[in-house]
Formats: sequence, C-alpha cells, structure tokens
Amino acid sequence: MHLRKKKLFSSLLAAALLAFSVPAVGAAPQVFAAQTQQSQASWLNVQSLQLTQEVGIGSFTIEGASSSGGIFIEPEDPSIASVSFAGVDASGATYRVTGLQAGSTSLSVSYDGQQASIAVTVYPKGGSITLDTVNYRMAPGNIYDIGVTVTDGDGQALSGSQVQQMVRNGTLRVSDSRTGSIVNLTQLANGNFRVTGRNPGTCYIIYEIVQDGGAVTHSSVRIDVQNGVAQGGVATRDTSWWADKGLSLIPSAGASTEITPAISSITVSSGDDLMEQFIEVMNSRSSEVDIHVPRGQEAAYQTLLLEQIERFQDVLQLRTSYVNGSGQFTANITYNDAARIMAYLEGKSSSLSAEDQQTLAAAREVYADLVDPSMSEYEIVLAFHDYLVNTVTYRETGDRSHAAVGALVDGRAVCDGYVKALDLLCYLADIECLRISGIGYSGGQQEAHAWNKVEIDGQWYNVDVTWDDPVSSTPVLRHTYFLISDDLLGQDHQWYLYSHWPQAPENYPDNL
Repeated sequence: MHLRKKKLFSSLLAAALLAFSVPAVGAAPQVFAAQTQQSQASWLNVQSLQLTQEVGIGSFTIEGASSSGGIFIEPEDPSIASVSFAGVDASGATYRVTGLQAGSTSLSVSYDGQQASIAVTVYPKGGSITLDTVNYRMAPGNIYDIGVTVTDGDGQALSGSQVQQMVRNGTLRVSDSRTGSIVNLTQLANGNFRVTGRNPGTCYIIYEIVQDGGAVTHSSVRIDVQNGVAQGGVATRDTSWWADKGLSLIPSAGASTEITPAISSITVSSGDDLMEQFIEVMNSRSSEVDIHVPRGQEAAYQTLLLEQIERFQDVLQLRTSYVNGSGQFTANITYNDAARIMAYLEGKSSSLSAEDQQTLAAAREVYADLVDPSMSEYEIVLAFHDYLVNTVTYRETGDRSHAAVGALVDGRAVCDGYVKALDLLCYLADIECLRISGIGYSGGQQEAHAWNKVEIDGQWYNVDVTWDDPVSSTPVLRHTYFLISDDLLGQDHQWYLYSHWPQAPENYPDNL
C-alpha cells in the first residue's frame, strides 16, 4: 500500500474517511459480535453469536424459509439463551436469540431435512453509560456541558476520577460526528466535555466504550444549532450497556490518573514561543484556543502557525480566524485517530467498526474496478466522479446519507456523503483531495453545502459531484462542476474563507 504525500491538505481528508454514520441514539449493543459465514449450511446466515447478558439480543435468518414447515430450533442449554420467531421478510424467516445468563451453548437448527448449529456465547453485563440528554438545541455561542454516568457490571457508578482515567486511557472515547463544523467540543479540567454552538446544523456527540481496540457500545447526544433559539433539551436518559469480556476499563495500578486540562488561551511574544506553547495546547487536546499576540501582528502569527502545521502529525485540520488590531487570533483544531488512519494506510482494518470496514471494503472494490496503472490523475478523478453520479441517488435517509457509507454502500446520500466518498476514493488513488463546506445558491434559495477540491498534476480544481447529479426522474450525468476554477464555482457557491485553502485559479484545460 503506498503512502500518501505529507501535506497539510492530505491530512485534512483523514477526517472525511472517518466521519461515517452515527448509530441511532439510545441503541443497545444488541449483537456484541457475530460470525456470518455460511460455513455449515447455505440456508443459515450465521454460525455464531456473542451476546450480552440481560440486554443482548442477536438474530439469524433461515434463507428462503417461511414461518412454518420444516423448521426446528432447540437450545442445548435453554437457561443460557432463548429463541423466538421474529418475522418473515424477503430473505426468509428470522429468529431472535436472547442472552439469559453468562455461559456458552449452541442452537440446533433443522430445516427441510437438513441440520446445522449456531454457537452462542453470553457474556456478563459489563456496565452502562448514560447521558443526561438525548438531544439539545442551541444558538451559535451557547454552551452545554454534557452530563455522563458510567457504571460497572454491578450497577455501581464510577467516580469522576475513574471516568477521567477512562478518557485518558482511551477506554472512553468522545467525538463529534461533524468534526467541529457545527460545534466546538472541549474537554474541561474536570474531565467532562463542553459543547459550544458554532454554525447552524446538526451533529452528534458520541461517547464510546472501547475494549480491545474496538467500540463495544455508545451513547450519543444530538445537537441542533439554530439561529435565535432558546437553548434546552430533552432530559431523557440515554443508557447503553456492554458485555464484560474480562477487559478492564480502568488503567492498572501505577498508570497515570491525571487529565491535562484543555488549554483555552495562550499568550505568546515570539515565533518560538508560539510553537512551544502550541505543542502544550495539542497535548491537552484543546479543540479551540485563543492565541494572544502583539497588536497588529495577528496575521503574521496566524500565517506562521499555518506554515508550520506539518510539524504536528496529530492535527487533521487547523482553522484560524482573527480581527485586525484585536491582539489575538483563534485556532480551531481537529485531531486524527492514529489507529484508524493506519488501518487505511496499511490495510489493517481489524480495529475499525463494522460500518467503517464495510465502507472501506466498498471503496477498495470501486477503486479496483475503475482504476488501472495506465490512467492519468485526470482520468481517475473523472472515473470516480462519473461512478458516483451514475450510482448514487440524492436522498436524505438519516446519518448514513451524510457519510461515505451512504454513497458507496447504500447508493443514497446527500452532499456530505458524495463528498466523503470522493475523498476516500481519491485517498486510495493517492490523489490529494479536500472537503470544502459553505453555501450553495440555487433558484433564489441558499443552503448549507459541501464539495471537493482535488489536485491534478500539481494544480487544484473544484469538483461538486452532488450538483452534477441533479434530482431527476431519469438519470442525468453532467460535468458542469467538474474541475472548475474558484471564479466559476463562485458564481453560485460561497465557501468559508480559511486562509490555507488552496486556490483554483483556472478550469482544467480538458474539462468536459
């Protein structure tokens, strides 16, 4: 697997690769794990299930079967798991398996004179995570501190210091589904997380329990940022459980138990001072920091930080803003996730979620089908563009339509999904690609929108796949927004002017 060129802009796309869909709020970890190989019988779609005691529910389907006739299912030990009929769909008859107590058993399944078995393991209930609110609305600038309770398998709440240790140790992972475009997410000195409204839109703040490198459950808060609204939320507790597989959530004795408070403000007087203090900002994982500088030198210090950003491998994206003469500028920082980034670079996807793996597999399949070594960068990007236009339908279907999985797997996406899919495909092709957000103007209306910039033969161009795929009763493929200049795109697009976005001064000479 080739390594991509190290540029600020190449690091930005990693956020796009990872911004897959957010699971439904309040979803329990129903199937802890499942092996779906049809190794025992072609009509049975699962060979083993791993469930969570009391809250774990798995299912399997007998392909092509109806609800009656020729089906017999019996647990070897009915005290460990029970089976019930769940309905029939186009695939066949589905049965629900519920974990009752910790242990292992098997299900004997007979159908149409044939037999197979399913291994079932039920793990003890490992604990729960509860957020105080399922959704919260706020105006830009409003603040909401998320309340969270984590319990162990006996239902005892962990102390605040223990929860802080989980965050520090990586067994409690907190993330923003829109990577800072809607809200700022900041960790406070006490370990809790603060959400500050930024731009109108919707995102999810996701709390994940991590064991053995993978998320075993999550709880999330939907955040709606709207202009002029009174802040408030629905105080319904959102609780999710996970299984106890014998892996500790709390660091072992002697491990660090302190959290570095997020740094919200620094004062610098020289370039070296800026770089030294910014490293401390990164170590505290601040998502936003006000940088105080000598008055009148805001632009110079901002430029220095942006020019030096390649020194900081942990940074995916850095956005800055300032007011002349204010004596400060603000930096918004998005960090990478090393394990997931390396999974893409090296093809080691075992640590990724099932949805991440599904998306990556689909992208690799598309890449293999479309690209051969003789193709130019222009031909590769054109192939990706045309593939997405021809196979994806513009449709809002929930969180997946805002992610690459919606475009590449479901075939249904909105602009976010188109953009992230092209970003991922270009990543696999070692072509520099960025996600740009802003506003699109059409028919006298304006709305939030997103598109890409790609680098072809050393020159940057704009690509808006979504607007080249208009909603129509018959398929339409056009290239109006394929490899065009900033001036041409600017006739009906407006983007947020971050000084480090690359310019696209010309249309591609052979654009269609």
